[in-house]
Formats: sequence, structure tokens, C-alpha cells
Amino acid sequence: NPDDPVIPDDQVNPSDQDNPVTDGFEFTNSTQQSAQEIAEKMVYYENEFITLSGMQGTETGSQSITTLSTEISPGVIQYTRDELPPVYIYGDTSDDIDPNFLFMLAFLIGEYADAILAAELFEEDNFFTIERSNNSAYIKVKNEGDQLYIEAYNYEWFKSDNYAQYSICANLIYLNTIDGHVYLEYVRDNYGNANGYETHELYYDYFYDTGDMINMFINMFDPQSIYYQNFDKSERQNFLLVNSEEGMSFAYTDKATNIHHTISFDGAGELRDFYLVYGYHDPIFRFFNENHQVRIIWNLLYVDGWDKIVTDQSRGGYLYSGDTEVLQGFYHDFFIDEYTSIFSELSIPEENVTQSVVDLSDYGLSFDDITLAQAIQDSTYLVDHYPDILTLYGYSADMAANHNLMISKVPFVMNEEVFNYLQTLLEAELVN
Repeated sequence: NPDDPVIPDDQVNPSDQDNPVTDGFEFTNSTQQSAQEIAEKMVYYENEFITLSGMQGTETGSQSITTLSTEISPGVIQYTRDELPPVYIYGDTSDDIDPNFLFMLAFLIGEYADAILAAELFEEDNFFTIERSNNSAYIKVKNEGDQLYIEAYNYEWFKSDNYAQYSICANLIYLNTIDGHVYLEYVRDNYGNANGYETHELYYDYFYDTGDMINMFINMFDPQSIYYQNFDKSERQNFLLVNSEEGMSFAYTDKATNIHHTISFDGAGELRDFYLVYGYHDPIFRFFNENHQVRIIWNLLYVDGWDKIVTDQSRGGYLYSGDTEVLQGFYHDFFIDEYTSIFSELSIPEENVTQSVVDLSDYGLSFDDITLAQAIQDSTYLVDHYPDILTLYGYSADMAANHNLMISKVPFVMNEEVFNYLQTLLEAELVN
């Protein structure tokens, strides 16, 4: 298209950036491949992400394990402690990347592969346009070996008598295969304008199918609005930082103690709540303090003194020691099917929490894995030292500084010259 801008060669690309896995990638542009060759590589990654998402469209189902139990009445089932199915193994599934995200990404890559094959004129590493009514795309792709870089700008517009809006959404996707594992860096750089009201949001996702991942969100017009999560599967550590006009919160896993910590502050910077999860990937005990109201959750498989459990589809569950119901007034979360997951929860004012509550001796049971003194010591350290903990992860309590730091971590953003070209194009469409 003679009206297309000349795109400079100095746009930030993956080869210019440090990486969590390697020191950088290089595109030597030594080959010029056909649309068919590049589309084949794109379809390869599309299929890889469909497989990783687990959404291939086949129903494998889980094989049910026959368990011993006694049906007391319809929907009411009794298990003795010895009859319970195996304990649920949590592993690291709580930190797995969202399968819907992987499936959406696979769909997007497949859509771009179809666009390349349908293009009348395609040349590697050069833009071409997919024109649709009110919703078009401007794309280029380069591929060398297993490296694939897609730079796609989806843009759309709408107008009526008193309303006009348009958006430019850049999908910048870098893919590679390293040591047999799929490696992804994906930036979504989204700009919108609705009757002159502008929004600009930046998303960054890094994923290595060994399990490591980073997820980021940055509101480019609001330095107080950020989201950052970094999960290192080999170290079994997770760090999360969130800030908005409602306040700041962050969470982290201490590998040495296997305790997951979370602390939150309101918009004025006042402490709002904190909680500890002992045994992050196999939760034993959870201690929440929300405005001086404490919630305690016990994994009943670590509690002694009970020998029978009853699940009731209409009323929840019941716990027994012999023929005596125990933990009455507690909230029970029981799941017993092919595995066992059984928790009981008590909400109580902070001043009423005692060691005999925590060890359940007040209720005729016994729990000795965590003491009240330990929970108080760990939570006090979290509240008193949270700025130092943030510093250990490279952040601070200064959200404006965190905002700038996160922007610097994004490996590539939309090309300003392409953005200006598309913005001019869309504004002209809205005038016509």
C-alpha cells in the first residue's frame, strides 16, 4: 500500500532484551520464507498451546475410585476416617497458567496463520492489511528456525450521531522452543478513545512450559494501577503485587518455611487485612485477620480426635467423634469423591483467639502442627517488615516507582509510527 508508513528497523524486538531463560534472541534475517512455510510454524505453536491448555475437545474424564461409605439417606453419606479416599495432592496447580488464556492464544495464532495464507501479497517481515468492515488488522511476521515473532495491530471503530470510538490493540507475540519446551513472550498494548476519553493498558505475559511465568498489567494513564505476578516453579515461589485506587496488596511464598503470606492496605495506606497459609501447596492451616476479625481454617486430615464424617448435599457436612458431633457452628468445606479434601473454618473476634481455640482442645479435638504463638509471630513480622520484603523482590511501597519499573520490564511495545498511522486512518474514518 503506497500510503503505508515506512517502518524503521530500530523498533524494540526480542533480540534487544534480556530474558529469564537466555541472554537474548537473534534474528539474522538470513532466509526469506514463503507464507506456507511460516504458516506451518504458526500452526505448530497453535497446536502446542491447545495441547498445553488441555482443551483438545476430547473428554478423557477422571477414573472414579470406588470408596467405602454408608448412605444414611438420599444425599447424606457417612465415611469413617479409614474409609476416606486418598488425600488430594495439590502440587502446583494453583499457580498453573490459565488454560483459557492458552486456548485463546492458540486461536489468535491460528487466525493470523489463516490471514497469511489468504493474503494476496505476503512478504516475511513486511506489513500487510486484513480489511474488514469496522474491524481490520495490520500484520507482519518473521520466522527463523523455531523463533517466531508476530506483530499484529487490530483496529476498529464505531460512530453514531453523538458518539464515536476507536481502538488500536497491538498483539506482539514472540515464540521459541528451548530445550524442547515452548517459550512465550506476549505483549498486548491496547489504546482506546471514546468521545475523547482515552485509555491505554499494557499487558505482558511470559510463559515457559516448564512452569515458570510472569503476568503483568499496567494502566499507562494511572501510575497507581498495576498488577504483577511472578511464579518460579523450580523454586516453588510465587510473588504477587497489586495496586489500584482501592489500595495495595502483595503476596509471596517463603520457600524455606513453605508459608504463603498476603497483606493488604486501603487507599489511605492503612492496614486492611493479612493472612498466612501454612503449607502453601498442601495447606495445613490458614490464619486470616480482616479488620480484627480472625478466620481460621484447619485441614482436618491433620486434626486428631474425630473418626467419622457425614456429607449432606442440602446442609453441608458434619464431623463426629464416636456418636458426638464436634465443631458445631463451624463452616465445613468437604469434597469427597476420587480424593479427599476436608476443611473446617471458624470466624472469631481477634481478642477471643486463644491457643486452646487454635489447637482445637476447646472443641474436644487436637491440632499441634501450628501454634497461636507461631501465627502471631509470623503475622507480626509480615506487618512490621513488609517494605523490606517488597525490596527483596525488587519493588517498594512507592507505587509510582513500581509503575515505572514494570514499564521497563516490558520487552517490546507497539511501534509509535504504526500507531500514529493507524490513529490518523481511524480518525479520518470517523470524520467521513
